[in-house]
Amino acid sequence: MWIYLISKFHKLILLVLALLCACAVIIPKEHLIPKDQLVSSMQRQFPLHREKGIFSITIDAPALKLIPDQNRLGMTGHFSAHAAVLEIDGNFTVSGQLKYNPDQRAVYMKKASLDSLNLKHGVTIPEIIRTEVNRMLNDYAANNPVYRFKSDELVVLGVKVDVEDIGVMPEGVLLKLRTLN
Repeated sequence: MWIYLISKFHKLILLVLALLCACAVIIPKEHLIPKDQLVSSMQRQFPLHREKGIFSITIDAPALKLIPDQNRLGMTGHFSAHAAVLEIDGNFTVSGQLKYNPDQRAVYMKKASLDSLNLKHGVTIPEIIRTEVNRMLNDYAANNPVYRFKSDELVVLGVKVDVEDIGVMPEGVLLKLRTLN
């Protein structure tokens, strides 16, 4: 009887070990956030609008720009600034690196920089407008994730995973994952 129980216990241990090994193989090491998901997330957060003194500034029509050779994410779009006697209209380009915030379970753009601010009709842009557009884009990048994980997205077969590294690829953002103990 004891030999029979030990034999069954031994088989159970082997089965559990086999399942654990299988789980280790199944747990992905990478997760790709496709470009279309990034675009969808970004477009839901626009337009941006701010009143600054006598100016009213709007940023809209964002388009995602993946920059894999620099491991950066970029955005181009349109802005307009209106005041009683002044109307400015143009396009911008902003880019930044990506970081993962584990508390927010989200990927954010960090160190966003205003790469270009081009005006239509050859108008000279007042520095207050340039500064405010830059501030609006930096606030947007700091407070709005590029991607937020759903509650069950970073759990595979009951094992929690975390983001170890982020890379920008031509087809989207690639996250390197590691299991949490």
